[in-house]
This record gives sequence, structure tokens and C-alpha cells, in this order.
Amino acid sequence: KALDIKLEYLPIINNEIEVTDLYQYLASTWKRQGRLSEATKVQKLVLARLLQLHGEDHFDVVVSYNCIVGLLIEQNRLGDAIQMLDKTIEICNRLERQGDFNVGHLTITLNNKAKVRQIQGDFEAAFDAFTRILKIEIQLHGEVNSGVVIAYNGIAELFLEQNMLGDALHMLDKSIEICNRLQRQGNLDMDTLARTLYIKAKVRQKQGDLEAATGLFTKVLAIQMERVGEMDPATADTYEQLAAAYDEQGMLEDGKNALNKAFEIRRKVLGDSHPMTKRLVPIVEWHSDLSNLELFYKAQALKEQGLRMAAEGDLEKAMELFQQALNSYKETFSCSSKIAVVYEIAVVYENISAVKVDQGLLEEAIAASAESLKILRRTSGDDDADTKRRMEAHRSLLKRLLENRD
Repeated sequence: KALDIKLEYLPIINNEIEVTDLYQYLASTWKRQGRLSEATKVQKLVLARLLQLHGEDHFDVVVSYNCIVGLLIEQNRLGDAIQMLDKTIEICNRLERQGDFNVGHLTITLNNKAKVRQIQGDFEAAFDAFTRILKIEIQLHGEVNSGVVIAYNGIAELFLEQNMLGDALHMLDKSIEICNRLQRQGNLDMDTLARTLYIKAKVRQKQGDLEAATGLFTKVLAIQMERVGEMDPATADTYEQLAAAYDEQGMLEDGKNALNKAFEIRRKVLGDSHPMTKRLVPIVEWHSDLSNLELFYKAQALKEQGLRMAAEGDLEKAMELFQQALNSYKETFSCSSKIAVVYEIAVVYENISAVKVDQGLLEEAIAASAESLKILRRTSGDDDADTKRRMEAHRSLLKRLLENRD
């Protein structure tokens, strides 16, 4: 309504900036509701107005490009995102030559580029981008600032995805040390701390230290309740992760309650038709029969043990555990929801492919990666963002493997 009024009286008030701000608020709200396509259209309207108002070489235009990039990443439109990021970096370079440069806009752009490369499975390029951010932040502001924490966290997530858990914890310990120093100075950003603890919880969960993971997820929830409240997608994500940590400890009733909480929040905030809500439907149904979960989490434990063996270099033992995990997952097909099980089988094939690469068995790596990709295509909906990212990573991996083989 505010936007309609501003547009009606724009010739009189002559304040384009206020109208642009209202478009931004509208896009931000739609993004939080999961209406990504509509939010993208509005952000492009903002960009068009800014270009008309300032021309291309302006810091507001850089911000607008990055807002659109964030939405494109969530929609898995990675090619469009990279194209827009390259243009944004060109603008940053021109602004620097003109002496009208805000380094924060460059670091945001590099952070988005790192995210895209990570999703594509190009960890080296993502690491380079995060390392560049780190150098810029330390050079300009010293090590004790939130920008450094965000860069360390980005690198930690890269290590986590590659199962380099010790390296991930090393980065996170640095982040937490800086957060503690910022807190003593009264400059701590609680959202940054929550993100750091969230990543550390996932690392601990993957290491099998489920009690520590549960405690960390609970701390994250406490911060989120204070910062954004219960009815927020980020809070729902943490409840879902907490549910998995409870389940893996055999605390199935607690896991069921946490999962129901995540489902309730997503239904109210995102709606029943949102992909993140729909993804939980079969998992919630599955929790109605807790006996199936015991077998499922036995398979999960075998998979995680296999990942730890692979990280320690015992590839034969890792392969043995992955095969046992596959067999256990297949035993759970009597449950009401097969989709979650099949998805985990696809993940195990992904793990097997990584081990085969380390063993130098490229043909077997290609076969395992192709099998994982085939399962994901067959069983998961086109709207599931995590599945899209995994499929994109598989395509990139298969391309590199085939090039190496040839």
C-alpha cells in the first residue's frame, strides 16, 4: 500500500530513493516467504531504477546486483549468478580506479562468488575467494572484526563439505576466539556468532560428538529466539538440525518434537506449497513410526564412520562401511517414506565416488557419481534446492573426472 501511494505521488514528492527502498522492503519480505521468483523480479526493478538514477558505476548498483545474485543462488541459477558477479567485480574495479570505492561491496561480491563455486563443487576457486576476502579484511580492519569471522566460517564450511573436519574446527576456533574478543569490546554481532556455532555444531555432529552438537544447536536457537523470534526460516533450520542430532543419539521422541516444530514454523512462515515445507512432509510422516528410524540411524552411523575413515586415509575400511550403510538403508524400505532413504543412498554413492578418486580409480569414481546423480534425478523434486546443488556438484565432478580420464 505504501508503494502504491509513493508511486502515485512520485511526480510531486520527487523522491526516487524512498520508492526504491520500498521495493527493497517488498523484495526482502517475499524472499523470507520463499517467493523467490517474485522477489527477483522486484529486485530487477530496483536495479533498473538505480541504473536510471546513477548509471552503472555506483555503489548502490553493486549492492543491487548482489541482492539479485543471492536470490539467483537460492534458485540454483548459478550460471546467471556468475555472469552477474563478474559484471559486479568489473564495476568495483572501475570504482576503485575512480577513487569512489567501498571495499565492503567487493567482499560481499567475492563472498557470493565463493558460495556459487562451492555449490558447483569448485572448492579451490571458492577457497581462493574466501582467502582474498580474509586478506582484505585483515589489511583494512585488523583480525578482530566480523568480516574476518565470516571469511573463516566460509572456509570452515568448505572444509566441512570435503570432510576435512579437523581443518574446519581450526577455522571455527579462530572465529570463536575473535567473537569472544568482540564481545569484550561490546562489538559482537550475534547473528555472526550464531552462524559460527551452527557450523561448529554440524562439524561436531559429523564427528559423532552428538552431545556437543546438541548443546551448540540449543545455543544457536537461544540466540535466534532473541534476534528473529521463533517464526523465522532460520529458526526452523536449526530445529531440523537439532532433530537429527537427537535422532542419532536414539532420543527419537525429542527428535520428533523438534522436527514437528520445524515443520510447524515452515508451514506458518513459508506456506504448505514451499519446497522447504514439502521436503519435511515425508520425514514427519516417517517419525510417526519410530521403529523405522532406529534402522535408518544405524545406517547413518555407518555412513559417518565411513566418512571419518576416509578422512583418516583408511580408504578400504571406508568402502566397507559405505557398503554396510547401503545395505542398511535398503533394509528400511518397509517404512512409509522411501524418498529420504533413497536420497541417503545417493549421498553414500557420492561418498564412494570421492573415495574412488582418492584411490585413483577414475572409472569406478565416474560410475558411482553417475549412479548418485541418476538417483537424485529420479527421486527428488525439481524445487528442492539442496538436491539441485548436489546435482550441480555431480555434474561439475563428472566433467572434471572425464577430462582427467581423457
